Amino acid sequence: MISSYVNEDQIPGLLCLCEMDCAFSRSYRMSVSEGLLRSLTLLVSQLCFATAAFPAFLPCNNQGKLTIDCSAHGLSKVPQFQTPTHEVTTLLLNANHITQIYNKSFSSFPSLRHLDLDWNCLQSQKIDHTDCLMHIEHGAFLQLTQLEELHLQGNGLKIIPPLLSSLQSLNLGYNQLQFWKPTKMFNLGNLKTLYMDGNCYYKNKCHTGVHIHKDFFAGMNELRNLSLGYNNLTEVPRNLPPSLELLFLHYNQIQSMHPGDFSGLGNLTTLDLQTSAECIPCLPGSVNLDSDLFANLSALIWLYLNDNSLFSLNKSLFVPLVNLEVLELSNNFLARETDNDSGLLLGEPTFHSCVKLKNLNLSFTYRKNTTFHKLYLSDDFIHMKALEKLTITSCFFQSVDEASIRPLAKLLRLNRIEHRLNFINKLNLQLFANKTSLKYIGLSENEITCQNCREFPGVTPSHRKLLSFGPAGMNTTGIQSDYPQEQQTFISMLHRCSPYKMLNLRKNNLVFIQPELFQGFEDIECLILCHNSISQAFDRNQFTNLKDLKFLDVSYNRNNLKGLFSELQSLEELDLSNNNYHFILSEMGHKLDSVAKLSSLRVLNLGFNSISARISQRVYRASVKEFIFRGNRLDIMWPTEIYFEFFQNLNNLTMLDLPLNHLTSLPSKVIQKLPSTLKSLYLLKKRAHLFPLGSTEKDFFHNATMLSSLNLSYNQMQRVEFTDGLLRTLSVLDIRMNPLICMCDSTFFELVSRFNISIPFLTNQVTCGSPYLLKDKSIVSSGALVCSDSHNVFLFFSLFLLTLLFVIVPMLKQFLGWDVWYAFYIWSARSWGLFTKSTESKDFDAFVVFDKGQGPVSDWVYNELRVHLEETGIHQLRLCLEERDWVPGHSSIENLYSAVQNSKKTVFVLSKGQPVCGILRETFFMAQQRLLDDKEDVMVFILLERALKGSRYLQLRRLLCRETVLVWPQNPCGRSYFWHRLRCVLSKDNQSYYDRNFSLSFEG
Repeated sequence: MISSYVNEDQIPGLLCLCEMDCAFSRSYRMSVSEGLLRSLTLLVSQLCFATAAFPAFLPCNNQGKLTIDCSAHGLSKVPQFQTPTHEVTTLLLNANHITQIYNKSFSSFPSLRHLDLDWNCLQSQKIDHTDCLMHIEHGAFLQLTQLEELHLQGNGLKIIPPLLSSLQSLNLGYNQLQFWKPTKMFNLGNLKTLYMDGNCYYKNKCHTGVHIHKDFFAGMNELRNLSLGYNNLTEVPRNLPPSLELLFLHYNQIQSMHPGDFSGLGNLTTLDLQTSAECIPCLPGSVNLDSDLFANLSALIWLYLNDNSLFSLNKSLFVPLVNLEVLELSNNFLARETDNDSGLLLGEPTFHSCVKLKNLNLSFTYRKNTTFHKLYLSDDFIHMKALEKLTITSCFFQSVDEASIRPLAKLLRLNRIEHRLNFINKLNLQLFANKTSLKYIGLSENEITCQNCREFPGVTPSHRKLLSFGPAGMNTTGIQSDYPQEQQTFISMLHRCSPYKMLNLRKNNLVFIQPELFQGFEDIECLILCHNSISQAFDRNQFTNLKDLKFLDVSYNRNNLKGLFSELQSLEELDLSNNNYHFILSEMGHKLDSVAKLSSLRVLNLGFNSISARISQRVYRASVKEFIFRGNRLDIMWPTEIYFEFFQNLNNLTMLDLPLNHLTSLPSKVIQKLPSTLKSLYLLKKRAHLFPLGSTEKDFFHNATMLSSLNLSYNQMQRVEFTDGLLRTLSVLDIRMNPLICMCDSTFFELVSRFNISIPFLTNQVTCGSPYLLKDKSIVSSGALVCSDSHNVFLFFSLFLLTLLFVIVPMLKQFLGWDVWYAFYIWSARSWGLFTKSTESKDFDAFVVFDKGQGPVSDWVYNELRVHLEETGIHQLRLCLEERDWVPGHSSIENLYSAVQNSKKTVFVLSKGQPVCGILRETFFMAQQRLLDDKEDVMVFILLERALKGSRYLQLRRLLCRETVLVWPQNPCGRSYFWHRLRCVLSKDNQSYYDRNFSLSFEG
C-alpha cells in the first residue's frame, strides 16, 4: 500500500535520516568516483597523444614504457604522471633540485627496479644560507619491494635511510655520512655493489675521517664490489665480507697497513690502494709495505699502488699474487740513478715473481728537480714474459738507445709502449722498427727530431731551431686552440686507430719530414704528426715507405695542400685541420687536386683552416663519405656562386659537418646542390636564424633524398619549417638550444604529430625563446602546449563534453542526486505559485509522530509538548496523538494516512540512537508524498539532542528552511523561546521560512 503513495527509488537518501552517510555508502561512492576519474585520465591521455608523438611521461622523456628519464629537468619534487606508471622499471631523477622525499613519492611505481636520485643536493648548494640536505621520510623506499638499484649520491645525507633487502646495488657517495653503524632499519643481505666514496675529503670537509663500526658490513654476505675512496680513513675497515671481489680504498689517509688487513678476502680480484698511504713530507722508508701484506690474495688480478710515496718494494711483496695481470706503480719514488752516467734506472727485484703481469705503469717515477741523461731498464723486466703494455710517462730522461731497452727484446708479447712527456731529444726511431709485436708506439710530447734525416735544402741547424717553437703544445697555427675539442678529437682518433699499428709523434720537434724517418715502419697503419710545426712543401716522397698507412693526422701544423700525400694510396682518413697558416696569406691560391688522387680516402678533415677564397671550386673525391669543414669561412665563399657546387661532386658523401662558418642563413641553391647521398648534416653552433623556406623556395632540401640525421642545435632558429619530403626521410632532428617561437601557428607541433622523428633532449633542452612568459621553458611544458587553433578548440569541447558525461553527471547523481531532486520540487513549487494556502479546513493543527517504545520521548511529548501547546498560551493548538485521537477499529495505516492528511503540519520528534523505522518511516513517506502531489511542505523536526544535526538530510533541510528544524534546549532558560518558535512554525505556512538566496552554509 505504501508503494501507491511514493516510489522508494526516487528518494534513496530518505531511508536513513540519522545515518545517511554510512561507511558502505562512502566506500561505494569513492570506488565509483575513482574508477571514473581513472577512466577519464586514460581517455584524455590517449586523446592528447593519439595525434602527437610527444613523450608519454611529460614533463620527462621516456625510453619505451619501462624507463622514464627526468635527468637535469630542474625538478624540485618527484613528478606525478598522468600516464599509468605501474609497469615502469627505471626512473632517472638525477641532477635536479629535489630535497624532499615523502613516503608516498613513489607509491605509483610498484614495479620500480632502478631509481637514480644522484646529485640533487650538492654540498656547494645553499638554501636560505644553510647547507643543502635531502630529507627522506622513514618509509619512502620500503614500499618499493622490487627495487634492485638505488643511487643517492651527492645529496647531503647524514643518515642512511631505511632500505629493503631486495637491493643489489647502492650508491651513497658524496654525502655527509660520517658515522657508519649497523642498524635494524635496513637488511642488505642481497647487496652486491656498495659505493660510499667522498663522504669526507677536501671538497666535502668533515674535520675528521669517516668512522666505520666493526660490524657495519655484517650480514652483507653477497657483497662483491665495495668502494670507500675519499673518506679520510686511517685504517683498513675490519670484518670485510669474504665475498668481496673488488675493493677500492683510494685517496684515504691509511698511514700503515698490516699483514692481516686483507685476510679472508680470497676472492678479491681488484684492490685499489692509490694515494692511501701518502705522506707529506716524505722520507725514505717512511712508507713500507710488509712482505706478507698480500699473503692471502692469490686471486688478485688488478693492483693499484700509485701515489703512495713508495721508495722501494719488498722483494717478496708480489710473490703470493700468482694471477696478477695489472700493476699500477706510478707517482712513487722508485727511481734509481746509475753510478756512471746519471741515468734513470727502473726495475725492482720483486718483478721476478710477476710472471703473468700484462700491464705495468711506472709513470711519474722521477726525482724532484732532476732530468736524467738516459733511460735504463734493469734485467728484472726479463722475467715478465707475459707483459703486453709498458707505460713510462713523465720520468724526465733525454735519450733512449739500444742499451736502454735491451731487456724488452725478450718480451715477445709486448705490443704497447708509452714514453710520453719525458723530454726525449735523442732517439733513433729505428729502435722500434723491427719489433713486429708492437702495435702502439707512443712518443708524444717530447723533443724528438729526425736525427738520421738528410739536411733540408737551405736550412741550417740554427734555422731549424728557430723554426721549432719547442715541444709541447705551443700553438704555431695562428689561431687559438680549443683544448677540450682537440682532446676529444684526438681520443676519437686513437679509438679508430686501435685495431691498427700506430706511431704517435704528437707534439715533438719534427719541423721537416724526410723518408728516412720512417725506414723500417712499412707496417705502420696509423701515424699521428699533429703539433709539430711542419712547414715544408711535400714533394710526394716523404711517406713513400708507408705503403699501408690508413690514418694520418697532420693537424696543427703549417702544411700546404700542394702535391699533398698523393703517394698514400691506402689512406682512408686524413686530418688536415688547423693548418690555416697558408690559407690566411692574401693573394695565395690553393688546389685540392692531390685529394682527388687518394682513391681510398673515406674521411677528410679540413676544419679550422680559415678557408675563404682562392681555392678549388669543387672537391673531387668520389670515395669520401665524411667531410669535416667546420671553422672555415663559408660566409665568404657562398655569396660567390662559383662555390655553390663546392660539395656537389662528393657522390658518396653521407656526413657533412659545417658548424662555426659564420653563416647567418643557408642559400637554398647551395643546399639543392648537396649530394643526394647525404644522411647527416651538422650545423652545430651556427648562427642561422631561419631557413629560407618561402613559397618560392619549396625545394630547399629537394636533393637531400637520403638525409636521415640533421643537427641544428645551438643556433638562433625560431621556426622549424621543412618540406614533407625531407621530413619523411629524417629519423633524427637535433634542434636543442634554439629560441623557438612557441605559438599556435608554429609548425613544430605539426612536425611532431605527423612524422616519426626522434628529437634528442626534447623535454629539457628544446626550449622556447618567445613569447616572454614561456622563455627558456620546455616546448612541451603545459604552458607551451596550450593553443587556440581550431584543432585544439575542437579537442577542448570534445573533452569537456566527455568529462561532463562520464564524470560530472554520475558524480552529481551519486553525491547530490537526492538533494537536487528535493530542491527542484521545493523551488519549482515556489516559482510556479503552487504554494497557496488551502481553503480546506483541517481537523488538527499538527500530527505528532514519535517512537512510543522510548519512554523518555513519550513522557516528553505528553507532559511537555502537549501541555505547552494545548493547555497554555493565548492561542491553543490542537494536536493529533496516536493513542488519543486515532479511530478504534480502523487499521493503523488508515489512521496514519488520515492523521497526515487531516493535519496542517506533521511534527517528527527524534532522539539520539533512534532508528528510522516503523511509524516514523511510514509517516515520513506520506508527508513527502504531500510535497509531490499537493506541493505542500508540512514537515517539522524536533531534535531532542544536538547529535542528530549531523544527518545529511537535516543539513539540507536547515539550508532550505531553517525554522522547521528545532533543537530542544538543554538550558531551561531557553525553553520559553523554543515554545514560541514552535508555535510560530505550526501557525504559519513553511513557505514563509524558505531562504531566498541560499546564503546559509551547511552546519554540522
